[in-house]
Amino acid sequence: ITLVHDRKPATDLKAALLAERINTSVSSYNAAIIDYARKGMTTAALRISPHYVNTEEEIERLLHVLNPVSGA
Repeated sequence: ITLVHDRKPATDLKAALLAERINTSVSSYNAAIIDYARKGMTTAALRISPHYVNTEEEIERLLHVLNPVSGA
């Protein structure tokens, strides 16, 4: 899952989540030029990788922490 916030850079979101012990990564424009260009994205995106090693509780915690971190 990738997301872009309209007021906070992906690097700031990643740092805030890391402070809460939630690992994410940042995908730069150069890493996905075709996809980003098609979507009209010009900045880096926060990359969240939930898969079989994440529990429902961990995903709910991510959402709970991400809401105030993003300023939503």
